[in-house]
Amino acid sequence: MRDTRKSETASRMRHRSDESLVAAALLGSIPAYDELVRRYRAGVILAADAVLHCRAAAEDAAQDVFLLAFKALPGLEDPARFAGWLYAIARNRARRLAAREGRARPALLSEVDALILASSDEIAAENAQSADPERGVVRGAEREAVRLLLEYLKPEHREVLTLRYFEEWPQERIARFLSVPEATVRGRLYRARAALRALLEGQEGGGTTP
Repeated sequence: MRDTRKSETASRMRHRSDESLVAAALLGSIPAYDELVRRYRAGVILAADAVLHCRAAAEDAAQDVFLLAFKALPGLEDPARFAGWLYAIARNRARRLAAREGRARPALLSEVDALILASSDEIAAENAQSADPERGVVRGAEREAVRLLLEYLKPEHREVLTLRYFEEWPQERIARFLSVPEATVRGRLYRARAALRALLEGQEGGGTTP
């Protein structure tokens, strides 16, 4: 019965706006914040990985980011801008980790952090969103080939392609997360697809990757 109630609550949360979820989280709703974590985990990991160049370190950093964001929520002036605010926290946290090379020795959790983790089903979830990020996009050998070719794209192109097609984010959410207009996201996707297509055609024609 308890699991059923949790499932029903999570289902309701999925249809709420970021602004509504932030407001609920500020009133103490952990399920509301869990939905924000579920919604943006993949993007936070991607943002951290772009700085740290290490998937495992990026996943560790993501937990730090969501803990920091939860504690800083009262200072968020515009809840509708939560996604872009979270992206900035992710980039800043990753830069700090990279600057002090502290990935091998993570900081000890405070009592507040431990309490948040004990209450949240999402923040501490291991690989909840990243077990198979390429699902539904490409299959088999093509999936691996595309994943490798993405490394040759510009960071802003790799970013939007991963979020749109691998993580299946709508363009509107990508725009909020990156704090750019949707038209910018569409433009980046167009150029990213063209660049990826050129790389794939080069491989099929026997060429080499740059």
